Amino acid sequence: MRKKKGILITAVLACVVALGVGGYALAAQTGKKEVVQETKGGQTILPVLKVTEDLEMVNQEVWEHFVSETKKGNPAGIHVEMVKKLKDNVETISTGVWHNVTFDGKLYHYTSDDMDKTYRYLFRVHGTLPKAAGSSTYDVLANEKYSFNEIAKSMYSNNSEDIVDFEFAHF
Repeated sequence: MRKKKGILITAVLACVVALGVGGYALAAQTGKKEVVQETKGGQTILPVLKVTEDLEMVNQEVWEHFVSETKKGNPAGIHVEMVKKLKDNVETISTGVWHNVTFDGKLYHYTSDDMDKTYRYLFRVHGTLPKAAGSSTYDVLANEKYSFNEIAKSMYSNNSEDIVDFEFAHF
């Protein structure tokens, strides 16, 4: 993805979201190229990963840092937010769709406004969906390491026996 200066808007969200797992309190921020988690006033500030409605990561370095830290076994967290592009695709605005992924050093915790689940693994699957023109790659949270075909079958099958428990780590 080619980087352009001024992609991120300079507004700062004053939104504070409480997360029940691990005792984190999250304050979502935008407008800064922060990739690290920090603590201010006893609250853990998670970096925000912005994903557009067409599933493009606006600030992919935030995701890459999160994955790097968790692979080392270091606790980390990320606030994933779906955004809409504005003004010639340069600025973004939140759509209100979000979730958090935190890692406590052993387990991944996926939290949204209607879900709170814990998973053992974060892994990437790659393959081609049936009738797709090209291949797809997904970062997945699960308690077992599934193949791309198992994930794809779970997404599209009408058979309940094909369903596996997983969550997309980002949109």
